[in-house]
Amino acid sequence: MTDAVNPASSDSSLRVDRVDLAVDADVAQWTRVRNEVGLALLGDDAQLTSVEIVRAMAQRSDQVRELYLARDAGQVVGAGSFLLPGGPGDTDAEVWVGVLPEGRRGGVGSAVVAAMEARARELGCSRVVLDQTSPREDGLPGSQFCVEMGCRQSQLVLGLRLDLPVPAEILTPLQERATSASDAAYEILTAWDEIPADWLDDRAHLASELSTEAPDAAIDHDGEHWDAERVRTLWLSRLAGGGRAVESVAIDRATGQLVAFSDLVAYASMPHVASQSDTVVLDEHRGHRLGLAVKLANLRTLAEELPDITAVRTWTAIDNTHMLAINRELGFRVVEWTRMWVKEL
Repeated sequence: MTDAVNPASSDSSLRVDRVDLAVDADVAQWTRVRNEVGLALLGDDAQLTSVEIVRAMAQRSDQVRELYLARDAGQVVGAGSFLLPGGPGDTDAEVWVGVLPEGRRGGVGSAVVAAMEARARELGCSRVVLDQTSPREDGLPGSQFCVEMGCRQSQLVLGLRLDLPVPAEILTPLQERATSASDAAYEILTAWDEIPADWLDDRAHLASELSTEAPDAAIDHDGEHWDAERVRTLWLSRLAGGGRAVESVAIDRATGQLVAFSDLVAYASMPHVASQSDTVVLDEHRGHRLGLAVKLANLRTLAEELPDITAVRTWTAIDNTHMLAINRELGFRVVEWTRMWVKEL
């Protein structure tokens, strides 16, 4: 452990420490807390992680990611994660906090948030964005905690689940509509476990567009800088974490440019569930059902390569009505509500 913080009174036994990634036992403890908190909250719909995934994500060179553990009288009772998604100089710190049942209502969550808020100030951030997930539409009791921490709600994201296989009576007409809308002008291609080098620059451009255009009316985003190396780093981190990744793209036949993509990742920590990460279509190429086409291509490849996967999870902002409509067409259903809370520093 490094960088001890004790936001409680001087006689308190509660302390929050930043995890040293070289200490295997502490990384394992953090992973355990993350999983136990998720299972207690969401049951079978919890996204489980592993030491390999946690370490790979924390060591990504394009971001600043730190892990925190809270101990009370030496007993681990909570955890937190701190992320600057755009790397050093990012003004928004994205944080998550989780408290085990035995540590609740004892100030643990507040102490972890305070430690990460102090870290955000130290790194020159202007605000923290707190990720709070609930199986309830009203978000309680976690939403009340965020209000008490002085945060305002900025976004509501729906956590969705698609059970596989998708019935043919749903899949076939969707495939026909996507094909008729996109075949003449666009080519749909899929990569598995390794992204082609000639995709990287266009793929980085799409990721940059996503970072600025993803709906969130309550937060002004400057956007993130993506280049070919950052895309490569993302893929390598997935593989280092024991993941299998599939990505489908739409290529404009007239220019050879990538104009849409969607990706899925499956990890050994959840052998029957794949996570859909991002989907984006360039503005000038919308209206051709490319978002649907690349998602369908991913589902076909997933069924062929990993037939034991029985569900896909994704997260879509409630004001991203177009993507929500596509997901509902496919048969996704809501299983969780995630609120993004902002606190100005």
